[in-house]
Amino acid sequence: MINSLQTQRATLEGVINSERYTVKSLLGKGTWGRVYRAEDSQLRIDVAVKVLDPSPLAEDQMRHRQLTEERIIKNEALELTACSHVVPRMFAVDKNGKPFIVMPLYKNFLSDKIEQDGSQLFFRQGLQESDIVHYMRDISLGLGELHTKLSRVHGDLKPDNLALDSEGNVLVNDLGTSTCASLGWSLSPRDNMGFIYTRAPECFAKDNQRLSHPTKESDVWGFGALAYRLFTGSYPLEPEFDGNNPNKVIEELGVDGGNRLMKNKVRNVPEKFRKYLRECLNFTPYLRFHDGIHANQSLQTLIESRTPAAILKKSLQRAAYITVPSALVGLGLYMGMVHEPQDLTMPQVKMEGYLSVDNDMLAEGERIVFDKENIPRLPVPKLFQVGHQAEMRKATKNRYAAYLLKTYVQTFQDIRQAFEVPFVITAQHDTWSGYTTDAEKQVRGMYNGIFFVIARNIEVALTQSKTPKGTVDLEDVCAISRVGIDKVNEARRAANSFDFNDYIYARNKHGDRIIGERDEEFVKTWLSYINLNL
Repeated sequence: MINSLQTQRATLEGVINSERYTVKSLLGKGTWGRVYRAEDSQLRIDVAVKVLDPSPLAEDQMRHRQLTEERIIKNEALELTACSHVVPRMFAVDKNGKPFIVMPLYKNFLSDKIEQDGSQLFFRQGLQESDIVHYMRDISLGLGELHTKLSRVHGDLKPDNLALDSEGNVLVNDLGTSTCASLGWSLSPRDNMGFIYTRAPECFAKDNQRLSHPTKESDVWGFGALAYRLFTGSYPLEPEFDGNNPNKVIEELGVDGGNRLMKNKVRNVPEKFRKYLRECLNFTPYLRFHDGIHANQSLQTLIESRTPAAILKKSLQRAAYITVPSALVGLGLYMGMVHEPQDLTMPQVKMEGYLSVDNDMLAEGERIVFDKENIPRLPVPKLFQVGHQAEMRKATKNRYAAYLLKTYVQTFQDIRQAFEVPFVITAQHDTWSGYTTDAEKQVRGMYNGIFFVIARNIEVALTQSKTPKGTVDLEDVCAISRVGIDKVNEARRAANSFDFNDYIYARNKHGDRIIGERDEEFVKTWLSYINLNL
């Protein structure tokens, strides 16, 4: 026994060689490293110390990506950015030059709250709705900070990775997977990356690196899966995965089958949360909340709408609608046209609320309110008949996207000779390729195919242009549809502004325009066509 203890102490002493930190015990081991309890001699407190100790799979990924131990540790250590729901961590180096991470030591995790004495706790079985809402708020806030302030994704959300502080607040922890995921596309197998029950469906797609790579949207899926677990006691796809090959399950379900399954699954949660979780758990990534910020804002709106005062106000509004049956009849006729649009005019019915470009969700009555900035409009020549309207109508089921596609084509025909602009640019093709399944690509005809590329870019841009108050920024829709979200975000950072009038002219450190003059002209002309009917 004495020899065993001496061997253990010698092993712990060899973890790091530091004057400040003394390793005391092993807390746990993950795919990328080990976490130890250590004593901070300066502050006289216990802390958690993480050192790199990759598994064989992780070592294989390191070789493929040509990663060094120091680079991985430095990328996992966070910047000195104020975050209230992300575990803080600090980069350090011992006497031998070995890098490690220092974190606060947390005694409890979400897994301790939802699993006790071998039993699963969930809604009305040990957890109340207020508990679940509290956890959902904290987790979405942590994801929001991770996605915006720290510019990274997590990729491995699970109860063991969610720490609880002394006041019961949840903090997002263990960023090992997010660190390695953020260093570039993986060239090696990713079978063990991420908790399987909270891994988004697209992350099982081995044949598509863009889809299989963890993203903000896949974190939103993980968040939704955790929320579903809190309500029901199991994860959304847990019954389907158990005893089966998860990759095969996802492949056999497909997008449509997966969404039908999720629609049935969310009936197991309280009614007021069903629509929210359907958006989190959509099998199409760009139809989910774009990131943790939007997931949190929508959750906050949902909770506030359920207060007694809000319910009373809504009831009075519904009562008022009874006095205008003709308006309801008109709305019903309009909704009946959504699935098969007969023309390419912009829908005029507008109601507050988040946009979903899912055709099934549109049928439930969701409408878009567009925000438009006060920018000068270019003169627009007399409209002409646009050819191939039948093909354009088939390119998207969303009437807003159909109208924007029509005006996009008008813009192209108007300025192509003067500015020699291509109909589709590389960024648009990349977006279409990344957000479109192989099955969808194969069923498109020649004309419909090229229209489908633009339509899909518009659909994606509509979801990426939501504002916190629930509207959609029209200028952002057009800019993102044309040059892509990455280019727009680069321009926003350079201009230090989200205002279209500022970022459209932004220049990089070399003085070059980030969004080229031809694309600027295209977007402004497109806005002018759109403005005719808005």
